[in-house]
Amino acid sequence: MKSFLKLFFLLFLLSCSNNEDPQEQNDLDCSGDYSTAGILVDINEEIYNDDESVNKYSKYSWTSDGIDRILSGNGIPNHEVGTFPNASPRP
Repeated sequence: MKSFLKLFFLLFLLSCSNNEDPQEQNDLDCSGDYSTAGILVDINEEIYNDDESVNKYSKYSWTSDGIDRILSGNGIPNHEVGTFPNASPRP
């Protein structure tokens, strides 16, 4: 039994070696020759939602700082929604 545990431990240590393929690591980091810089950025929208349960402006923007894409908004939907609150409570 001790021999089995020693063998298992040895195999475990050897499987944790740091001999990774650089291309594989590059793929995992999502870096390489491709970029989405400048795609779908600088979007600013303000749309009035006149649904009876909303009646407010929906505001959102999508920008980029060169590294990250930044999406911000006020949480008001820019599409048709149901009437809230519901008229009767559920049992």
